[in-house]
Amino acid sequence: MPEGKPFEPFAAWFADALPATTSPKEIGETGKGVPLSRLLNGVATRIARTFAESEWVSGEVVRASVSRGHYYLELSERSEAAEVIALARSVCSFRRISGICH
Repeated sequence: MPEGKPFEPFAAWFADALPATTSPKEIGETGKGVPLSRLLNGVATRIARTFAESEWVSGEVVRASVSRGHYYLELSERSEAAEVIALARSVCSFRRISGICH
């Protein structure tokens, strides 16, 4: 988090782990921001709370590949002008997909 930038808009991403008044300097060991693991855990928690039920997602499969028992997908969403407005990559294990499909 850059020095002097407000932290409060991101406080919700950290669930109950951090009070809303926590500053970036109070979080990181070096005082220069949030540790990546804490950021990702906060984002995952927030997503899990927001989408407690399964959710269908629509988009275009741009790229797909298989390697060492894993499926790799790149998904995108395009505007009406064909511009990419969202892009996501995912990895799913063969065992998990087999369990879903059978």
